[in-house]
Amino acid sequence: MSGRMESSLPDPSETTPVAEVVEGFSESLFEILWRRRWTVLVTTAVAMVVGIIYLQRATPRYTSTSRIYVEQAGPEVWEKDASGVVTRWTNYLYTQAELIKQTDTLSAALALPGMAGLKTFADVGNPVTKLRRELEIVVGKKDEIINVSFTCPYPDEAAHLVNSVVDAYITQHNERRRNTSAELVKI
Repeated sequence: MSGRMESSLPDPSETTPVAEVVEGFSESLFEILWRRRWTVLVTTAVAMVVGIIYLQRATPRYTSTSRIYVEQAGPEVWEKDASGVVTRWTNYLYTQAELIKQTDTLSAALALPGMAGLKTFADVGNPVTKLRRELEIVVGKKDEIINVSFTCPYPDEAAHLVNSVVDAYITQHNERRRNTSAELVKI
C-alpha cells in the first residue's frame, strides 16, 4: 500500500484572484437586493411612515436648568481622610442639594405668585410630591455649583418652576444664615 497522501490545500495555480472574489461578492449582493427591491422599498416606506406618525403624536419635553453657586458661610470644617490627609468637608454641597428638595422649600416655591394655575400640576393630587419626584438636582464634581433641572411639556412652566424653586431655596438659605448669625451674636 504505497501511495501518496493528497493535500487538502488548493493548488496555487487553481486559485482565483481576490479582486474577482470581491467583485463577484458585490455583484451578488447587488443582485440579491435588486431581486428583493420591493421588499426593501416597502420596508423603508413603512418605517418612514411610522416615524412620521410617531413624531407628530409624541409630546415634546422641555428641560429647564438653573445653576446655583453655593458657598459655605461661616467656618470651614476640615477633616482627616483614611490616609491621614486633611481635606475640606465636602458634604456641605450634598446637604444643600437635599435641602432644595425638602418639603418646606418646594411648598414655598409652589406658594409663589404664578404657580397656582400651572398645567403641569392640573391633574395631580399632591404637586409637592410630583415636583420632588421630577426635580433633578446634580452637584458639580469639580466646582461648587448645583444644577437644578425640571422637565415638562410646557417650556415656560419648566423655566418658571425651576426659578421658583431656586428663589425659595435662596430665601430659606439666607434666613437660616441670618438665624445662625443671630444665635452666634447672642452666644
